[in-house]
Amino acid sequence: MRTPIFTIAFLSATIVVPLAGHELHAADMPANTPQLSKEYSNLPACADESVARAVARQISRADTFYYNGRTLQQVYHPADQGLERYPESSITRRNCSATALLSDGSTYPLFYRIVEDQGIFGISWGVEACLSGLDKFHVYNAACRSIRRNM
Repeated sequence: MRTPIFTIAFLSATIVVPLAGHELHAADMPANTPQLSKEYSNLPACADESVARAVARQISRADTFYYNGRTLQQVYHPADQGLERYPESSITRRNCSATALLSDGSTYPLFYRIVEDQGIFGISWGVEACLSGLDKFHVYNAACRSIRRNM
């Protein structure tokens, strides 16, 4: 009587052995494989309400002393500063700028980046946000330079 383990091992060897000597090369790919243009993106727009909520959530996660107890109340004049994709990465980033109204009535320049595949479990998108002039520990460099890199 054959055991199930023997049967599984035999089937695995039958399937894998014929493929073992074949390596996949770029030349094996069809010549018409589509390439994404620089304009391609499945990221939401800078002015999208879900993005504004994600930015507010990211800023609210900071310790209360970081922004002196102030919270983000509203995002005004969101502007798309363009898409960014580095050759060594397939992750697309949409750079945005806006004006942030804080709970004490003050306004500050807000820079944020919508990043592809950076949501929970690498699904969807995520945001990185910085209030220029309020980044005490220069997490995003002076004046949020690392987020507004190409702005």
